[in-house]
Amino acid sequence: MMQRTAKDNILEQDKRWMTWLKTCSRRPGISGQTLLQEYASAREVWMESLAKLRTEKDDDWFFCRGPLSDVEISTARDRYLSQYVFVAGDNCSQSFVDAMLAAEDAQIRMRLDAAAPVECKHCAAMKHEMALMREALSARQIRTNEDVQLAAVMGVFTRAFICGDSYSTSKREVRTSLERIMRVDFSPHERLPAAGNVWRRFVYDAFRMDWMTNAGLPCRKRQRVITTDGEIADPEEV
Repeated sequence: MMQRTAKDNILEQDKRWMTWLKTCSRRPGISGQTLLQEYASAREVWMESLAKLRTEKDDDWFFCRGPLSDVEISTARDRYLSQYVFVAGDNCSQSFVDAMLAAEDAQIRMRLDAAAPVECKHCAAMKHEMALMREALSARQIRTNEDVQLAAVMGVFTRAFICGDSYSTSKREVRTSLERIMRVDFSPHERLPAAGNVWRRFVYDAFRMDWMTNAGLPCRKRQRVITTDGEIADPEEV
């Protein structure tokens, strides 16, 4: 009976934890998207939404504290992260969860003392990481969003295809294959339109060919695709 009671308590704690986390995930950020959508696809915007949550009192914030104690939150968090390593694709669950907990800490502090300075180590670390990324991209002359997309397409192509003068693959097959992998690796909303600037630039930069030519591209699919982690996967699994 004691073991069953302990198990029931854990299940109830996890239920309350998931209710809180789902509610936070679905909150609208400054872009109008949910916080989870911003985290997955617009990290800089997400950081701005976090900054607002930790500096401005939100009367509609749904608290985890109260339904759960600090100890229960800590153990529920650990159980969740041990099971769910990724969220919204291949995005780190821990970063998102800890950011939401940090936002809650800020909301509590603002209610206890509205004049108290609110600090968030997680937000500071994320800002530092974003600054380093911007500097690295700038050093490689990647400055616009289109430049970033092109670099991503180039990276996916290198992992999925092999170039060679004796090879030939239709542009449509190459483009749709890249688009499919990008939807898995980055976001289900990724698109690589045939008439888009990114595809045009890719065809020219990679092959020095006009995107309108009917000729196939001098490449072929790898039999085993290289994943973003350097692992080898079946083409149908990515």
